[in-house]
Amino acid sequence: MKNRFLKLLASVIVICIIPALVYNRYMQWVIRPQMKLIDQSPNRSHQSQRKVCGGSLANKGITWVDVDLCLISAYFDYFVKKTRVMGIKNRSRGSNFQCIFCCSNSTLQHTTAEAVVHSDHFDFPYGHTDILCSQPTNDCGSAYVSVNDSSSNVKSLHFLEIKNIQEKHNMEYTFVVCISPMFDNYDKVIQFIQHVEMYKILGAQKIVIYLTNSSSRMEKVLDHYSRSGILELVQWPIESYFTPSHGWKFPDHPGDIHYFGQIAALNDCVYRNKYKAQYVVINDLDEIAFPVQHENWAQLLEYLKVTYPKANNFMIRSHVFPEYMTDENNTFKMKNWDVVMKGKDLNILEHIYREPDRSWVFNPMKMIVSPQSIQHTSIHQILISPPDKETITLDSNIARLCHFRKPEQPELKKSDLIKDTSFWKYNVSLIENVNEVLQKTGISVRQ
Repeated sequence: MKNRFLKLLASVIVICIIPALVYNRYMQWVIRPQMKLIDQSPNRSHQSQRKVCGGSLANKGITWVDVDLCLISAYFDYFVKKTRVMGIKNRSRGSNFQCIFCCSNSTLQHTTAEAVVHSDHFDFPYGHTDILCSQPTNDCGSAYVSVNDSSSNVKSLHFLEIKNIQEKHNMEYTFVVCISPMFDNYDKVIQFIQHVEMYKILGAQKIVIYLTNSSSRMEKVLDHYSRSGILELVQWPIESYFTPSHGWKFPDHPGDIHYFGQIAALNDCVYRNKYKAQYVVINDLDEIAFPVQHENWAQLLEYLKVTYPKANNFMIRSHVFPEYMTDENNTFKMKNWDVVMKGKDLNILEHIYREPDRSWVFNPMKMIVSPQSIQHTSIHQILISPPDKETITLDSNIARLCHFRKPEQPELKKSDLIKDTSFWKYNVSLIENVNEVLQKTGISVRQ
């Protein structure tokens, strides 16, 4: 009886369980990644409500075209005299695209397209791509463009509004901050509020964030800043189309695309503000670029204009302020902030020790740029700019990028670190402003 039972059990395993496991693995590694991309594209009707030239007008950050291409935005580029469509493309796919312009009389004009994958893709399968569209042979008053490899089905076209059609020289803002995507249900409430208030003190008039997701507490903060006018949120549903990497290098950090599409977001932000801002400050969520010898960015730039009259763009060296090392005297330890902080949230006024610089190690600098003077940017460098536009790397005694993160040199003792209280000169305004935001948003405890 026992032997019969064991034989029956073995038969069940061979006939049912093993094939199921094989199928599951097949789905996981072969079919499922494609299903994620294919199955979600038809369910984007909420993105494309308005009809344009028989197709639909995309309006939600990322628009799916096919299994190998997403479109983000479109801008007329006065450098190359073409329409630049920004997207994310499978790097292994060919570039047999064409551009379809929707003319003012609702007719279509087709032009050639050149797809250029950005050089900084870090070996991930998908990379940020510029599709350069030749202009229609005659001026048809086009305000919308689509990209496709076939125009046989007009209803399947997703049109993007072409921005920057008119070149402007009177800028709405002096300083706009472009911040990398917010993801993983971001919940560093105190640190985020501190950063935004520091940006405002330093002179930011607009902050642009590409939002994948955040915590419910953070949603209240984002809503507060959006209503105040300082914050522009760009919906960034990158997880709906890809498995984004949490690191920078493939295959060490698995995923379809580098770090939640960071490069695509930053390039879009530069072009989005090309004729809105004199300067764009490119930062991550855990960084602040600030002047050491001046009170704000405006004073810093006035100094730099005199010192470097030919320069348009300025690189700022990064300095790591380890998360674990805080002020032993608790000078600015705020009890009402402590009850709000959870997880890896922190109070930047308590983090006054930075690691010494290592000249032989790559420094992940960030930048203050004139958006009119660059064509492609990466995270830590400008990739393409006109030859007459000069870029200067600033000495850390002039400007400093404070990066609050896990240590790069964990072997260092506290005595090996450099005490840096530069932020303390802003403490009065910063504390007052943070408390005001906490009060207005109703965030006073760990909710």
